[in-house]
Amino acid sequence: SIVELCGFNRAINQTLFPATPASFFWSGSSYVEGPTIAWGVHFSVGKTDASSKSSVSFVRLVRGGQPFDSFDANHLGMIDIDGNGTADALTDGLLVIRYLFGLRGAALTQGAVGVGAQRTTATEIETFIRSILPP
Repeated sequence: SIVELCGFNRAINQTLFPATPASFFWSGSSYVEGPTIAWGVHFSVGKTDASSKSSVSFVRLVRGGQPFDSFDANHLGMIDIDGNGTADALTDGLLVIRYLFGLRGAALTQGAVGVGAQRTTATEIETFIRSILPP
């Protein structure tokens, strides 16, 4: 969880997540007993709650399943995903984001492979990205 219960009136690390409003944020989890309801968290106090999916609230994109200390954001900052000799946000960054959002095949690579790339197929790029991400 990104909630920090040691904080109040923003129960979230203000260094890692600066300017986070002390508001309700949606999670990606639906409420089991009602398909029109979903879970979220109040970052004012760190409390979880369920609310109608028709309510307007904030969202925060997070990647689950990895302890924070095993993920080095700097590790990805200098990665040349397509192998063209440069780490570029408009190619390499886009490939990482698309991969993390679950896009595969042509949806992953279309328009995102840089000029002079050594890795050009979706299979090559997916294999490379899996090799650099934490297990």
